[in-house]
Amino acid sequence: MISWPRTQHWQKSSMLWTRILQRRTGLLQMIERWFRSLKTEQIYPNEYDSPRELRKLVNDYVDTYNSLRPHEALDYKVPDEVFYGCFAA
Repeated sequence: MISWPRTQHWQKSSMLWTRILQRRTGLLQMIERWFRSLKTEQIYPNEYDSPRELRKLVNDYVDTYNSLRPHEALDYKVPDEVFYGCFAA
């Protein structure tokens, strides 16, 4: 059982999530890098008229990022290819 100081529920969740991510070597850095890419490539250069439009753009970015964009860390394969390749017999 974790003994929490007097904090709000969202702070407890955030602190616990941060601890979990910090234990995973490099995971936090990869997530931060992904968010930086999302912001610099899609969010900052564009204007949005509604939250729905922003949500669609983020969903399209995730689809492109996972299915069309090769990654150096994956030997220039796309994440979907690597992930679904694990299930191929």
